[in-house]
Amino acid sequence: MIDKKICAPRGRPRGFCVEQAVETALELFRQRGYDGVGVADLTQAIGVAPPSLYAAFGSKAGLYSRALDLYQEREGRWLLEALESDLPAAELLKRVIRAAATAYAGKKEGCLVCRGELGCSDEAAAAMTAERRRASRDLMRDRLAAAGAGDAEALADYALAALHGLTGAAQDGLGAERLAEIADGFAAGIPQS
Repeated sequence: MIDKKICAPRGRPRGFCVEQAVETALELFRQRGYDGVGVADLTQAIGVAPPSLYAAFGSKAGLYSRALDLYQEREGRWLLEALESDLPAAELLKRVIRAAATAYAGKKEGCLVCRGELGCSDEAAAAMTAERRRASRDLMRDRLAAAGAGDAEALADYALAALHGLTGAAQDGLGAERLAEIADGFAAGIPQS
């Protein structure tokens, strides 16, 4: 026999959509950065009281982690698509850099994974962003190695530096055409390995 006390959810049912809350939080974090968004900002934008926010996500950092996941799932897809190719390593890296220019065009807030920890005083939140960036770098390194790169570590570092530069340029308001020119410059300077 099933004990109904064990199976029944505790407390009142959640009165908000968790997925929508994550989307709302993502937009706030993108616009203002982690430190620029307080719990009061989040609860007001989502339309919940702080206890509901904590019950759903554990903490502001927990919600930030979910927002980063959503960001990578949606806006980080370009990297996975760019890496899906049988091109030699140098050509693959050019493809990644040019895809980044296209992905960042028109995004004054820049890339959340590349720049999300800048000015972030919460060590846990900064570590979450850094871990995702390392994972992207390692993915590029592994794919470049599989494509025959002699020094996949160096090429992955170069790619990450190019991505940082491109997202910074996008934040400065450079348009798609100028970002493409900058990407071509990075692509022309790819170290031989």
